[in-house]
Amino acid sequence: MACAKTVHRSQGDTMQSAVLQLPSKKLAHLHYVAFSRVTALQNIHISGKLDPSKITVSQDVKSEMYRLRTDAQLQQCYSPLYNLDNCKMKIYFHNCQSIHLHIEDIKKDESIFASDVCLFVETKLCASDKNNLYEMENFNMYRNDYHNNRTAYGSSVYIKKNIYC
Repeated sequence: MACAKTVHRSQGDTMQSAVLQLPSKKLAHLHYVAFSRVTALQNIHISGKLDPSKITVSQDVKSEMYRLRTDAQLQQCYSPLYNLDNCKMKIYFHNCQSIHLHIEDIKKDESIFASDVCLFVETKLCASDKNNLYEMENFNMYRNDYHNNRTAYGSSVYIKKNIYC
């Protein structure tokens, strides 16, 4: 079974694969929208010929991107935990909405490793999930999620080893 939609209609969609029939006229950003709907480039199939001269970006977008890169530097409205004084207790709280899906990202977050205590809720862990998959270096892990099936609940607390309370 097949279905078709315009590039404009596909905006916001994510597809595993797509066959693209690109227009012969030059339309700003149309190619970007078409190509960015698919999760992997090898799953894009182009019907007809791709004409690179038809790929374009509007001058307004070019100007705004230049402004953002040069004049619009963001200032953080908070101090990251890794920039705080080491003599203060640092507590990190996060509704992770499934720690088993995000553990690799969590293990790379500098703020987490700068913390003394990390609390995660909505971990969605269950009794069959092994601790060693969720342990973090230099932290002791405590879980409250021993359900037999995966639910939206659960919590995990990580306390830095050798912390003096």
